[in-house]
Amino acid sequence: MRNDDPTLYIGMVDFNEPTLLILGDPKGLFWLADLIESRWAGKLSSLSPVIMSQRLDILVVHDDPQGGLLPRGVELQWGLSRKAAGVFPEQLRGLARSENPGHAYLDEPGTGEGSR
Repeated sequence: MRNDDPTLYIGMVDFNEPTLLILGDPKGLFWLADLIESRWAGKLSSLSPVIMSQRLDILVVHDDPQGGLLPRGVELQWGLSRKAAGVFPEQLRGLARSENPGHAYLDEPGTGEGSR
């Protein structure tokens, strides 16, 4: 990976429900926002070296009526509803533009939850 490549580290954290943790530099967050907005679907591992995840293959799916995370063994399906695909990119861009460290919850809009 070159030093100017965007970087994202993605992993799953097991709180009360499966939770996807995404850490990244501003370039990585802008990149992910653009990816979601483009409606790209597929396994994030195919986009290496930008995506770095440990023992987890994340499958992005669009137009998922429920949205959220669905664990399937070593694969995690990240379903994005149309509404989420419209909201998440701006949340990610807001984080990327911030001069201070921050976080955002990319929960399915209207539910307050990000898992099924």
